[in-house]
Parts: sequence; C-alpha cells; structure tokens
Amino acid sequence: MIHRQVILEVKALLNLSAISVNEIAIKMNFDDPSYLSRYFKRETGLSLSAYRQQQYSRNL
Repeated sequence: MIHRQVILEVKALLNLSAISVNEIAIKMNFDDPSYLSRYFKRETGLSLSAYRQQQYSRNL
C-alpha cells in the first residue's frame, strides 16, 4: 500500500511539473536519483523518462 502511494506521488510530480528527476528524488526522500529510477521501473515496468514521454504523448 505504501509503495502504491509513493508511485502515485511520483507519477503526479512527473505529470504535473517540469521538475527534474533529481528534484523529484529529493522531494520524495530518495537518497539517490538512480535509486528512484530503479524503484519506479521495478514497480511500474517503465523508466521515469518513458513514463513522462508516454504521458506527454497522451496529452497532445
């Protein structure tokens, strides 16, 4: 349940803002942006950039 909430928050930050992955990692209390990237990919099956690109494409 906690993992789901973290992923929802990361997705919201990726969708609603142009902040960098590094800034998202800091905001979400990850020690390292690469750890956030691995965590996100493990939970969703997508990289952060692939998810952001997918959402951008949908909004066009």
